[in-house]
Amino acid sequence: MVKKDLLLISVFISVIALWYFVVTLWQPTASIMVDAQPYRPILWFISLAALAIPLSLYLTDTQFKSLPNDRKILLLGLAFLTTSMVHSLRCFIDTQFFFFLTTIVYFVRHRQYRKPTWEYWFVVSYIVWNLITLLWTPDLRFGFKYARNFIPMLAYPLMFLSFTLTSDELNGLLKLFWRVALMAVLLSFLSGIYEITVLRTPVSELFHLRITMLKDNIIDVNGVEQYTCNMLYGWSGNGHPSYNALWAVAASISGFYLLRRRLITYVEYLFGFFSLLALQFSAQSRIGIVMLILSFLAAFFYLLNAKANSKVKANAIAISLLAVVFLLFLTYKPTFLSAYHNDVARSIIWDSAIQVIRLKPLTGTGLGGTTQQYVTSLLGHPWPGLYFENIYAHNQFLGDWMQSGVVGFILSIAIVILTFVMSVRRRSYTAFAYTLAILLFMFIEMPLRFIQGTTLITFFLCLFLHKTQSPKELS
Repeated sequence: MVKKDLLLISVFISVIALWYFVVTLWQPTASIMVDAQPYRPILWFISLAALAIPLSLYLTDTQFKSLPNDRKILLLGLAFLTTSMVHSLRCFIDTQFFFFLTTIVYFVRHRQYRKPTWEYWFVVSYIVWNLITLLWTPDLRFGFKYARNFIPMLAYPLMFLSFTLTSDELNGLLKLFWRVALMAVLLSFLSGIYEITVLRTPVSELFHLRITMLKDNIIDVNGVEQYTCNMLYGWSGNGHPSYNALWAVAASISGFYLLRRRLITYVEYLFGFFSLLALQFSAQSRIGIVMLILSFLAAFFYLLNAKANSKVKANAIAISLLAVVFLLFLTYKPTFLSAYHNDVARSIIWDSAIQVIRLKPLTGTGLGGTTQQYVTSLLGHPWPGLYFENIYAHNQFLGDWMQSGVVGFILSIAIVILTFVMSVRRRSYTAFAYTLAILLFMFIEMPLRFIQGTTLITFFLCLFLHKTQSPKELS
Protein backbone atom coordinates (compact mmCIF):
# COMPACT_ATOMS: atom_id res chain seq x y z
CA MET A 1 0.00 0.00 0.00
CA VAL A 2 2.78 2.44 0.91
CA LYS A 3 4.61 1.77 -2.37
CA LYS A 4 1.38 2.41 -4.27
CA ASP A 5 0.86 5.67 -2.38
CA LEU A 6 4.41 6.82 -3.08
CA LEU A 7 3.88 6.05 -6.75
CA LEU A 8 0.70 8.14 -6.85
CA ILE A 9 2.45 10.99 -5.02
CA SER A 10 5.28 10.84 -7.55
CA VAL A 11 2.74 11.01 -10.40
CA PHE A 12 1.01 13.99 -8.71
CA ILE A 13 4.27 15.94 -8.41
CA SER A 14 5.49 14.86 -11.86
CA VAL A 15 2.31 16.16 -13.52
CA ILE A 16 2.82 19.59 -11.91
CA ALA A 17 6.51 19.64 -12.89
CA LEU A 18 5.76 18.53 -16.45
CA TRP A 19 3.01 21.14 -16.80
CA TYR A 20 5.37 23.86 -15.58
CA PHE A 21 7.94 22.74 -18.18
CA VAL A 22 5.30 22.74 -20.95
CA VAL A 23 3.86 26.20 -20.20
CA THR A 24 7.36 27.63 -19.81
CA LEU A 25 8.18 26.50 -23.36
CA TRP A 26 4.72 27.37 -24.64
CA GLN A 27 4.57 30.88 -23.10
CA PRO A 28 0.75 31.31 -23.46
CA THR A 29 -0.71 34.82 -23.68
CA ALA A 30 -4.46 34.21 -23.21
CA SER A 31 -5.46 34.61 -19.56
CA ILE A 32 -8.20 32.32 -18.27
CA MET A 33 -9.49 35.03 -15.93
CA VAL A 34 -9.26 38.04 -18.24
CA ASP A 35 -10.59 36.21 -21.32
CA ALA A 36 -12.76 33.72 -19.42
CA GLN A 37 -15.84 33.58 -21.63
CA PRO A 38 -14.31 32.06 -24.82
CA TYR A 39 -12.46 29.42 -22.80
CA ARG A 40 -15.20 28.56 -20.27
CA PRO A 41 -16.63 25.53 -22.22
CA ILE A 42 -13.11 24.14 -22.71
CA LEU A 43 -12.24 24.66 -19.05
CA TRP A 44 -15.46 22.98 -17.94
CA PHE A 45 -14.77 19.99 -20.16
CA ILE A 46 -11.17 19.59 -18.95
CA SER A 47 -11.98 20.07 -15.24
CA LEU A 48 -15.02 17.79 -15.27
CA ALA A 49 -13.05 15.15 -17.21
CA ALA A 50 -10.35 15.30 -14.52
CA LEU A 51 -12.92 15.01 -11.71
CA ALA A 52 -14.52 12.11 -13.58
CA ILE A 53 -11.38 10.02 -12.92
CA PRO A 54 -12.06 9.48 -9.18
CA LEU A 55 -15.79 9.27 -9.94
CA SER A 56 -15.20 6.47 -12.46
CA LEU A 57 -13.06 4.60 -9.90
CA TYR A 58 -15.98 4.78 -7.49
CA LEU A 59 -18.58 3.64 -10.05
CA THR A 60 -16.44 0.74 -11.29
CA ASP A 61 -15.68 -0.54 -7.80
CA THR A 62 -16.81 -4.10 -7.16
CA GLN A 63 -18.81 -3.07 -4.10
CA PHE A 64 -20.82 -0.51 -6.10
CA LYS A 65 -21.42 -2.90 -9.01
CA SER A 66 -22.82 -5.56 -6.66
CA LEU A 67 -25.59 -3.27 -5.34
CA PRO A 68 -29.24 -3.52 -6.44
CA ASN A 69 -30.22 -1.13 -9.22
CA ASP A 70 -32.29 1.17 -7.00
CA ARG A 71 -29.33 1.61 -4.64
CA LYS A 72 -27.07 2.30 -7.61
CA ILE A 73 -29.40 5.05 -8.80
CA LEU A 74 -29.51 6.62 -5.34
CA LEU A 75 -25.73 6.48 -4.87
CA LEU A 76 -25.17 7.76 -8.39
CA GLY A 77 -27.03 10.97 -7.49
CA LEU A 78 -25.06 11.27 -4.25
CA ALA A 79 -21.76 10.58 -6.02
CA PHE A 80 -22.36 13.26 -8.65
CA LEU A 81 -23.34 15.78 -5.98
CA THR A 82 -20.32 14.89 -3.83
CA THR A 83 -17.99 15.34 -6.81
CA SER A 84 -19.48 18.74 -7.72
CA MET A 85 -18.75 20.25 -4.28
CA VAL A 86 -15.26 21.31 -5.40
CA HIS A 87 -16.49 22.90 -8.64
CA SER A 88 -18.45 26.03 -9.50
CA LEU A 89 -21.80 27.22 -8.18
CA ARG A 90 -23.48 26.35 -11.49
CA CYS A 91 -22.08 22.81 -11.35
CA PHE A 92 -23.39 21.86 -7.91
CA ILE A 93 -26.75 23.54 -8.55
CA ASP A 94 -27.16 21.34 -11.65
CA THR A 95 -26.05 18.17 -9.86
CA GLN A 96 -28.29 18.81 -6.85
CA PHE A 97 -31.34 18.63 -9.14
CA PHE A 98 -30.06 15.24 -10.30
CA PHE A 99 -29.61 14.21 -6.65
CA PHE A 100 -33.16 15.31 -5.82
CA LEU A 101 -34.49 13.34 -8.80
CA THR A 102 -32.67 10.10 -7.84
CA THR A 103 -33.76 10.51 -4.22
CA ILE A 104 -37.42 10.93 -5.24
CA VAL A 105 -37.17 7.84 -7.47
CA TYR A 106 -35.77 5.85 -4.53
CA PHE A 107 -38.46 7.17 -2.18
CA VAL A 108 -41.29 6.26 -4.61
CA ARG A 109 -39.80 2.76 -4.88
CA HIS A 110 -39.47 2.12 -1.10
CA ARG A 111 -41.90 4.53 0.60
CA GLN A 112 -39.72 4.82 3.68
CA TYR A 113 -39.27 8.12 5.46
CA ARG A 114 -37.98 9.14 8.88
CA LYS A 115 -39.31 12.08 10.83
CA PRO A 116 -37.04 15.15 11.10
CA THR A 117 -35.26 15.56 14.42
CA TRP A 118 -36.40 18.36 16.69
CA GLU A 119 -33.13 20.18 15.98
CA TYR A 120 -34.25 20.57 12.37
CA TRP A 121 -37.19 22.69 13.48
CA PHE A 122 -34.77 25.26 14.87
CA VAL A 123 -33.43 25.64 11.32
CA VAL A 124 -37.00 26.00 10.06
CA SER A 125 -37.72 28.59 12.78
CA TYR A 126 -34.60 30.54 11.80
CA ILE A 127 -35.69 30.63 8.14
CA VAL A 128 -39.33 31.45 8.93
CA TRP A 129 -38.32 34.33 11.19
CA ASN A 130 -36.02 35.74 8.51
CA LEU A 131 -38.90 35.55 6.02
CA ILE A 132 -41.14 37.41 8.48
CA THR A 133 -38.60 40.24 8.62
CA LEU A 134 -39.25 40.84 4.92
CA LEU A 135 -42.34 42.75 6.12
CA TRP A 136 -40.14 45.67 7.25
CA THR A 137 -37.05 45.39 5.07
CA PRO A 138 -36.17 48.51 3.05
CA ASP A 139 -34.89 46.35 0.17
CA LEU A 140 -37.50 43.70 -0.66
CA ARG A 141 -35.81 42.69 -3.94
CA PHE A 142 -32.54 41.82 -2.24
CA GLY A 143 -34.42 40.23 0.66
CA PHE A 144 -36.05 37.68 -1.66
CA LYS A 145 -32.70 37.12 -3.36
CA TYR A 146 -31.21 36.36 0.06
CA ALA A 147 -34.13 34.11 1.04
CA ARG A 148 -33.60 31.66 -1.83
CA ASN A 149 -30.18 30.81 -0.38
CA PHE A 150 -32.01 29.06 2.48
CA ILE A 151 -33.36 26.35 0.14
CA PRO A 152 -30.46 23.88 0.72
CA MET A 153 -30.92 24.25 4.50
CA LEU A 154 -34.52 23.08 4.13
CA ALA A 155 -34.14 20.55 1.32
CA TYR A 156 -30.99 18.56 2.07
CA PRO A 157 -32.01 17.32 5.56
CA LEU A 158 -35.41 16.25 4.21
CA MET A 159 -33.81 14.40 1.29
CA PHE A 160 -31.38 12.58 3.58
CA LEU A 161 -34.34 11.38 5.68
CA SER A 162 -35.75 9.45 2.72
CA PHE A 163 -32.90 6.91 2.64
CA THR A 164 -30.35 5.26 4.89
CA LEU A 165 -26.78 4.46 3.90
CA THR A 166 -24.76 1.52 5.12
CA SER A 167 -21.36 2.23 6.66
CA ASP A 168 -19.65 0.83 3.55
CA GLU A 169 -21.67 3.14 1.29
CA LEU A 170 -20.83 6.16 3.44
CA ASN A 171 -17.16 5.16 3.47
CA GLY A 172 -17.23 4.89 -0.31
CA LEU A 173 -18.70 8.37 -0.71
CA LEU A 174 -16.17 9.94 1.65
CA LYS A 175 -13.33 8.17 -0.11
CA LEU A 176 -14.68 9.48 -3.42
CA PHE A 177 -14.74 13.02 -2.05
CA TRP A 178 -11.20 12.66 -0.66
CA ARG A 179 -9.91 11.69 -4.09
CA VAL A 180 -11.93 14.42 -5.80
CA ALA A 181 -10.47 17.02 -3.43
CA LEU A 182 -6.91 15.89 -4.23
CA MET A 183 -7.73 16.15 -7.94
CA ALA A 184 -9.07 19.67 -7.30
CA VAL A 185 -5.76 20.58 -5.60
CA LEU A 186 -3.88 19.32 -8.66
CA LEU A 187 -6.14 21.30 -11.03
CA SER A 188 -5.69 24.42 -8.89
CA PHE A 189 -1.91 24.33 -9.03
CA LEU A 190 -1.96 23.62 -12.78
CA SER A 191 -4.31 26.59 -13.24
CA GLY A 192 -2.11 28.81 -11.07
CA ILE A 193 1.05 27.89 -12.99
CA TYR A 194 -0.68 28.66 -16.28
CA GLU A 195 -1.96 32.08 -15.15
CA ILE A 196 1.32 33.09 -13.53
CA THR A 197 3.10 32.24 -16.78
CA VAL A 198 0.67 34.38 -18.79
CA LEU A 199 1.42 37.32 -16.47
CA ARG A 200 5.19 36.70 -16.81
CA THR A 201 5.50 36.52 -13.05
CA PRO A 202 7.70 34.12 -11.02
CA VAL A 203 5.92 30.99 -9.79
CA SER A 204 7.16 31.85 -6.30
CA GLU A 205 4.35 34.45 -6.20
CA LEU A 206 1.92 31.57 -5.68
CA PHE A 207 3.63 30.77 -2.37
CA HIS A 208 3.96 34.22 -0.85
CA LEU A 209 1.59 35.04 2.00
CA ARG A 210 0.91 38.75 2.05
CA ILE A 211 -0.27 41.26 4.62
CA THR A 212 -3.91 41.85 3.62
CA MET A 213 -6.48 40.22 1.45
CA LEU A 214 -7.74 43.44 -0.14
CA LYS A 215 -4.76 44.63 -2.19
CA ASP A 216 -1.47 42.93 -1.52
CA ASN A 217 -2.46 39.53 -2.88
CA ILE A 218 -2.97 41.03 -6.33
CA ILE A 219 -0.34 40.27 -8.95
CA ASP A 220 0.00 43.45 -11.00
CA VAL A 221 1.95 42.98 -14.22
CA ASN A 222 1.69 45.26 -17.24
CA GLY A 223 -1.49 46.79 -15.91
CA VAL A 224 -3.24 43.42 -15.42
CA GLU A 225 -4.48 42.81 -11.86
CA GLN A 226 -5.08 39.24 -10.74
CA TYR A 227 -5.87 37.79 -7.33
CA THR A 228 -3.86 34.65 -6.69
CA CYS A 229 -7.01 32.84 -5.55
CA ASN A 230 -8.67 33.56 -8.91
CA MET A 231 -5.64 32.23 -10.74
CA LEU A 232 -5.64 29.01 -8.72
CA TYR A 233 -9.39 28.40 -8.98
CA GLY A 234 -9.71 29.64 -12.55
CA TRP A 235 -10.49 26.08 -13.70
CA SER A 236 -13.79 26.11 -11.78
CA GLY A 237 -14.75 29.79 -12.03
CA ASN A 238 -15.37 29.80 -8.26
CA GLY A 239 -12.48 31.93 -7.03
CA HIS A 240 -13.49 32.93 -3.49
CA PRO A 241 -10.74 31.47 -1.25
CA SER A 242 -12.86 31.28 1.90
CA TYR A 243 -15.66 29.23 0.33
CA ASN A 244 -13.16 26.93 -1.36
CA ALA A 245 -11.69 26.43 2.11
CA LEU A 246 -15.04 24.93 3.21
CA TRP A 247 -14.62 21.92 0.91
CA ALA A 248 -10.89 21.73 1.70
CA VAL A 249 -11.50 21.35 5.44
CA ALA A 250 -14.28 18.81 4.73
CA ALA A 251 -11.75 16.84 2.69
CA SER A 252 -9.18 16.96 5.51
CA ILE A 253 -11.76 15.70 8.00
CA SER A 254 -12.90 12.97 5.59
CA GLY A 255 -9.27 11.91 5.14
CA PHE A 256 -8.82 11.39 8.86
CA TYR A 257 -12.09 9.46 9.01
CA LEU A 258 -10.81 7.15 6.27
CA LEU A 259 -7.45 6.84 7.99
CA ARG A 260 -9.09 5.67 11.23
CA ARG A 261 -10.92 2.97 9.26
CA ARG A 262 -7.72 1.96 7.46
CA LEU A 263 -9.19 2.85 4.09
CA ILE A 264 -6.19 5.06 3.32
CA THR A 265 -2.63 4.99 4.67
CA TYR A 266 -0.80 7.52 6.85
CA VAL A 267 1.34 8.42 3.83
CA GLU A 268 -1.69 9.28 1.72
CA TYR A 269 -3.35 11.20 4.55
CA LEU A 270 -0.29 13.31 5.31
CA PHE A 271 0.32 14.04 1.65
CA GLY A 272 -3.32 15.01 1.12
CA PHE A 273 -3.42 17.20 4.24
CA PHE A 274 -0.27 19.12 3.39
CA SER A 275 -1.40 19.50 -0.23
CA LEU A 276 -4.65 21.07 0.97
CA LEU A 277 -2.69 23.27 3.38
CA ALA A 278 -0.32 24.38 0.60
CA LEU A 279 -3.32 25.33 -1.54
CA GLN A 280 -4.71 27.52 1.26
CA PHE A 281 -1.36 29.32 1.57
CA SER A 282 -1.23 29.88 -2.18
CA ALA A 283 -4.84 31.08 -2.32
CA GLN A 284 -4.12 33.56 0.51
CA SER A 285 -6.92 32.05 2.61
CA ARG A 286 -6.11 32.87 6.21
CA ILE A 287 -9.30 31.24 7.45
CA GLY A 288 -8.55 28.16 5.32
CA ILE A 289 -5.13 27.78 6.94
CA VAL A 290 -6.53 28.08 10.45
CA MET A 291 -9.50 25.76 9.79
CA LEU A 292 -7.25 23.03 8.36
CA ILE A 293 -4.83 23.22 11.30
CA LEU A 294 -7.81 23.22 13.66
CA SER A 295 -9.22 20.08 12.00
CA PHE A 296 -5.81 18.45 12.31
CA LEU A 297 -5.57 19.28 16.01
CA ALA A 298 -9.09 17.89 16.52
CA ALA A 299 -7.90 14.68 14.87
CA PHE A 300 -4.81 14.61 17.09
CA PHE A 301 -6.83 14.95 20.30
CA TYR A 302 -9.22 12.30 19.04
CA LEU A 303 -6.28 9.94 18.60
CA LEU A 304 -5.15 10.52 22.20
CA ASN A 305 -7.98 8.20 23.26
CA ALA A 306 -6.86 5.50 20.84
CA LYS A 307 -4.62 2.55 21.58
CA ALA A 308 -0.87 2.99 22.14
CA ASN A 309 0.21 2.24 18.60
CA SER A 310 -2.09 4.93 17.27
CA LYS A 311 -0.75 7.40 19.83
CA VAL A 312 2.78 6.91 18.58
CA LYS A 313 1.65 7.56 15.02
CA ALA A 314 -0.40 10.56 16.17
CA ASN A 315 2.66 12.03 17.87
CA ALA A 316 4.68 11.58 14.69
CA ILE A 317 2.01 13.36 12.67
CA ALA A 318 1.71 16.17 15.22
CA ILE A 319 5.47 16.72 15.37
CA SER A 320 5.72 16.86 11.58
CA LEU A 321 2.84 19.34 11.41
CA LEU A 322 4.27 21.56 14.14
CA ALA A 323 7.64 21.56 12.40
CA VAL A 324 6.10 22.74 9.13
CA VAL A 325 3.93 25.35 10.88
CA PHE A 326 6.95 26.63 12.81
CA LEU A 327 8.98 27.01 9.62
CA LEU A 328 6.11 28.83 7.95
CA PHE A 329 5.73 31.04 11.00
CA LEU A 330 9.41 32.03 10.85
CA THR A 331 9.10 32.74 7.13
CA TYR A 332 5.86 34.72 7.21
CA LYS A 333 5.77 35.98 10.79
CA PRO A 334 5.66 39.74 10.01
CA THR A 335 2.85 39.41 7.46
CA PHE A 336 0.89 36.41 8.69
CA LEU A 337 0.20 37.78 12.18
CA SER A 338 -0.53 41.32 11.00
CA ALA A 339 -3.06 39.90 8.53
CA TYR A 340 -5.18 38.86 11.52
CA HIS A 341 -4.66 41.88 13.74
CA ASN A 342 -4.87 44.61 11.08
CA ASP A 343 -7.91 43.66 9.00
CA VAL A 344 -8.99 47.28 8.59
CA ALA A 345 -11.97 46.70 6.31
CA ARG A 346 -13.62 44.11 8.57
CA SER A 347 -13.07 46.28 11.64
CA ILE A 348 -14.89 49.18 9.95
CA ILE A 349 -17.72 46.91 8.79
CA TRP A 350 -18.14 45.34 12.25
CA ASP A 351 -18.21 48.76 13.95
CA SER A 352 -20.89 49.91 11.51
CA ALA A 353 -22.92 46.71 12.16
CA ILE A 354 -22.82 47.34 15.92
CA GLN A 355 -24.09 50.90 15.38
CA VAL A 356 -27.05 49.61 13.34
CA ILE A 357 -27.79 46.94 15.98
CA ARG A 358 -27.96 49.64 18.67
CA LEU A 359 -30.56 51.49 16.61
CA LYS A 360 -32.75 48.41 15.96
CA PRO A 361 -31.78 45.68 18.45
CA LEU A 362 -35.16 43.90 18.50
CA THR A 363 -36.35 43.83 14.90
CA GLY A 364 -33.22 44.50 12.86
CA THR A 365 -33.24 46.03 9.38
CA GLY A 366 -35.18 43.14 7.85
CA LEU A 367 -33.82 40.43 5.56
CA GLY A 368 -31.60 41.97 2.88
CA GLY A 369 -31.77 45.44 4.43
CA THR A 370 -28.19 45.58 5.66
CA THR A 371 -26.68 46.59 2.31
CA GLN A 372 -28.65 49.83 2.21
CA GLN A 373 -27.63 50.59 5.79
CA TYR A 374 -23.96 50.03 4.96
CA VAL A 375 -24.07 52.19 1.83
CA THR A 376 -25.56 55.01 3.93
CA SER A 377 -23.22 54.70 6.92
CA LEU A 378 -20.00 54.13 4.96
CA LEU A 379 -20.60 56.62 2.16
CA GLY A 380 -17.54 58.82 1.76
CA HIS A 381 -15.34 56.61 3.92
CA PRO A 382 -11.69 56.92 2.82
CA TRP A 383 -11.09 53.15 2.74
CA PRO A 384 -11.45 52.16 -0.97
CA GLY A 385 -12.25 48.50 -0.36
CA LEU A 386 -15.65 49.35 1.13
CA TYR A 387 -17.35 50.44 -2.09
CA PHE A 388 -19.25 47.54 -3.54
CA GLU A 389 -22.94 46.87 -3.95
CA ASN A 390 -23.15 43.61 -2.02
CA ILE A 391 -21.48 44.75 1.20
CA TYR A 392 -22.36 42.73 4.32
CA ALA A 393 -21.33 42.21 7.95
CA HIS A 394 -18.66 39.50 7.40
CA ASN A 395 -19.76 37.92 10.67
CA GLN A 396 -22.76 35.57 10.68
CA PHE A 397 -23.91 36.41 14.21
CA LEU A 398 -23.51 40.18 13.86
CA GLY A 399 -25.17 39.99 10.45
CA ASP A 400 -28.13 38.02 11.80
CA TRP A 401 -28.63 40.44 14.68
CA MET A 402 -28.28 43.37 12.29
CA GLN A 403 -30.90 42.16 9.80
CA SER A 404 -33.25 39.90 11.79
CA GLY A 405 -32.93 41.29 15.29
CA VAL A 406 -32.29 39.55 18.57
CA VAL A 407 -34.53 36.58 17.61
CA GLY A 408 -32.46 35.79 14.50
CA PHE A 409 -29.26 36.20 16.55
CA ILE A 410 -30.42 33.75 19.23
CA LEU A 411 -31.66 31.20 16.67
CA SER A 412 -28.37 31.25 14.74
CA ILE A 413 -26.40 30.60 17.96
CA ALA A 414 -28.86 27.86 18.95
CA ILE A 415 -28.41 26.08 15.59
CA VAL A 416 -24.61 25.98 16.04
CA ILE A 417 -24.87 24.73 19.64
CA LEU A 418 -27.41 22.05 18.69
CA THR A 419 -25.18 20.87 15.84
CA PHE A 420 -22.35 20.41 18.35
CA VAL A 421 -24.74 18.50 20.64
CA MET A 422 -25.86 16.21 17.79
CA SER A 423 -22.27 15.46 16.79
CA VAL A 424 -21.34 14.55 20.37
CA ARG A 425 -24.50 12.49 20.85
CA ARG A 426 -23.81 10.53 17.67
CA ARG A 427 -20.08 10.32 18.47
CA SER A 428 -19.24 11.78 15.09
CA TYR A 429 -15.71 13.20 14.96
CA THR A 430 -16.33 14.38 11.39
CA ALA A 431 -19.44 16.41 12.28
CA PHE A 432 -17.85 17.86 15.44
CA ALA A 433 -14.65 18.94 13.65
CA TYR A 434 -16.59 20.41 10.73
CA THR A 435 -18.95 22.33 13.03
CA LEU A 436 -15.91 23.69 14.88
CA ALA A 437 -14.47 24.89 11.56
CA ILE A 438 -17.82 26.43 10.54
CA LEU A 439 -18.08 28.27 13.87
CA LEU A 440 -14.67 29.81 13.25
CA PHE A 441 -15.69 30.62 9.67
CA MET A 442 -18.85 32.38 10.86
CA PHE A 443 -16.80 34.90 12.83
CA ILE A 444 -15.23 36.33 9.64
CA GLU A 445 -17.88 35.51 7.00
CA MET A 446 -21.65 35.13 6.51
CA PRO A 447 -21.93 31.68 4.89
CA LEU A 448 -25.72 31.57 5.29
CA ARG A 449 -25.96 34.65 3.07
CA PHE A 450 -24.63 32.80 0.00
CA ILE A 451 -25.81 29.69 -1.81
CA GLN A 452 -22.22 28.34 -1.80
CA GLY A 453 -22.14 28.54 1.99
CA THR A 454 -25.56 27.01 2.69
CA THR A 455 -25.00 24.23 0.13
CA LEU A 456 -21.52 23.18 1.28
CA ILE A 457 -22.25 23.40 5.00
CA THR A 458 -25.65 21.68 4.88
CA PHE A 459 -24.52 18.89 2.55
CA PHE A 460 -21.42 17.93 4.52
CA LEU A 461 -23.20 18.11 7.88
CA CYS A 462 -25.97 15.87 6.52
CA LEU A 463 -23.32 13.43 5.31
CA PHE A 464 -21.24 13.51 8.51
CA LEU A 465 -24.30 13.23 10.80
CA HIS A 466 -25.99 10.51 8.75
CA LYS A 467 -26.93 7.46 10.86
CA THR A 468 -25.86 4.36 9.00
CA GLN A 469 -27.45 0.91 9.14
CA SER A 470 -26.28 -2.58 8.37
CA PRO A 471 -27.30 -4.19 5.05
CA LYS A 472 -29.52 -6.64 6.99
CA GLU A 473 -31.48 -3.77 8.56
CA LEU A 474 -32.06 -2.25 5.12
CA SER A 475 -33.35 -5.46 3.57
